[in-house]
Amino acid sequence: MTESELLALLDCHDRLVKTCLAGDISIEQFVEHYDNFPGSYALDGHESSAAEKAILERHEERVRFHFGVLECLRGLCREEDAAKPEYLEAGRFGRAEGFRRLQRFCQTWPGRRNDVP
Repeated sequence: MTESELLALLDCHDRLVKTCLAGDISIEQFVEHYDNFPGSYALDGHESSAAEKAILERHEERVRFHFGVLECLRGLCREEDAAKPEYLEAGRFGRAEGFRRLQRFCQTWPGRRNDVP
């Protein structure tokens, strides 16, 4: 992956986060479009060449932000399942809680930039 390709991906996914937080798309739509980013692009570097690892290193903070987004939504489930005891016991949560978690994560992200939610 080239640096410009990585930056385009990061910009696109930053916009998705902002769009969701603004209420322009639902959390379900967000998850569908976010599509397991950045994991789906192996942005942890495990499949990267030395040159790609250097690019990832230069943009480490932005990449880490997106791994954090992915982590904060781990456990999101369908709203109708969120109240089931077995789901609650497993730490699962519905869309309203997912939205709150995403909001809270973005507000408290230590590397928060002005242009990222």
